[in-house]
Amino acid sequence: MFAKIIAKRTENENKTIATLKFDKGINQGLKIKPGQFLMVWIPGINEKPFSVSKISDNYCEVTIAKVGNFTEALFNKNINECIGIRGPFGNGFDVNNIGNDSGKIKEIKEIFVIAGGVGLAPLAQLPEIYKSQNFTFAVGSKTKNELFFIERLKSDKNTKIFISTDDGSTGFKGFVTGLAEETIKNTNYKFDLIIVCGRREMLKASGKISKKYNIPLQISADSFMKCGIGICGSCAIGKFIVCKDGPVFMNDDVDYVLNLM
Repeated sequence: MFAKIIAKRTENENKTIATLKFDKGINQGLKIKPGQFLMVWIPGINEKPFSVSKISDNYCEVTIAKVGNFTEALFNKNINECIGIRGPFGNGFDVNNIGNDSGKIKEIKEIFVIAGGVGLAPLAQLPEIYKSQNFTFAVGSKTKNELFFIERLKSDKNTKIFISTDDGSTGFKGFVTGLAEETIKNTNYKFDLIIVCGRREMLKASGKISKKYNIPLQISADSFMKCGIGICGSCAIGKFIVCKDGPVFMNDDVDYVLNLM
C-alpha cells in the first residue's frame, strides 16, 4: 500500500536523524508491536526495512538516520507525498517473556534498555506502551549533537535515563555498554530484563553483561533484509531467517544468534 506523509521533523542538532509520520489509511487499527518493522519503498530507488518508532491507531512513525542514498531520498520527501509501505513484519519485544525455553516464568517489573545510536528509535515507545513496568535507559551516541528522543524519555515518570557519548561531550565518556555495566552495578543488579538495539558489537557486549549479571536478554538483531517475509534468505543467521524469526530474539535463541554474529 501507499501511505501519505502527514508530518516530518528533525530529531537532533546535527540534522542527521528525522522522523516521518504516516497516515495508516485503510489499515487503521493495524496492530504493530515495538521491535517489528516495515518495508519502506521509494519507487525507482529501493526498498528498505525500518523499525517503527511510534504507534497509534491512526498513524505510525519511523525514525531514520541519513547514512546513504535511500535514507537521503527519504529525508527529501515532503509532507503529503506518498511512499510504499509493507508490513508489519517479524517479532517484537515481549516484556512478559523472560527466563528460558524450559518455561521458567518471573514477573517483570524493572526493565533495563540499552540503545546505541539510531537503535533507540524502536525502544523509546516501550514506556509509553508498557505502563506497569519501570524502565531504565542507557542511551549512547558518538557525540552530544547526535542524541535524540531524550526529552521524550524524560517526560515519562517511570523512566530513568543515563547518557553516554564516545567523545565525552555529555554524560558518561565511552561506549554505552560501559555505561550499562556501571548502571547495573549502581542499582544492585535488580533488573528483571535487558532489552538491546544497536550495532552488532554492542549486542555482543550486552550479551556478556547479561551473562555476567544473570539477567535475561532480548536483542533486536541487525542483518541485511531484502524481502521481509522469509523467502530470499538474505538475512539468515544460521538456522534463523531474521525477518521472519526475528528481528527480536529472546531466551535461549539469543546465545545462538550472538555466537554467529
